[in-house]
Amino acid sequence: MKDECCPECGEPLFAIVPRQTTWRAIETFLQSGRFDGTAQAINERWIHPGSYCSQHGGHALADYGIPELRDEYEYRVFLTACGQRRKNVILKLKDLLDCSLVEAKKIADAHRPLLANGLIGEVSALCESLEHLGAEVEVEQWDGDSGALVQTFQSLPA
Repeated sequence: MKDECCPECGEPLFAIVPRQTTWRAIETFLQSGRFDGTAQAINERWIHPGSYCSQHGGHALADYGIPELRDEYEYRVFLTACGQRRKNVILKLKDLLDCSLVEAKKIADAHRPLLANGLIGEVSALCESLEHLGAEVEVEQWDGDSGALVQTFQSLPA
């Protein structure tokens, strides 16, 4: 990945790349700058992939060839039940979300927590891993152009 700098101030850009950038790195970036949506991004545990300058309100400035979501469906994955293998699900959440054991337990205890938001390829591994352990997920399909909810699945769409 190229090292890019902000065209306005010359500061290095922070790149958020699916399956490469850890949540801890994203959270550290969000808390260190003037990112406009810090509270929402931390609460939802999601931020749009791209490159951000912490000095200019955190707006995405480059996309490193990441496909635009508006031409595709976007999926949101929620945990609805841990199932009988709750401890295994919590450990899997810890690994998948790159968080502490305490954070993973809080996520598992929450009512319908949002686990992931992205294209089907970005969320399918998470769904499959959790469903394999007996957890139940709910997947919402959103239209990237209109932002409207298309449909809801009780499992990963085929």
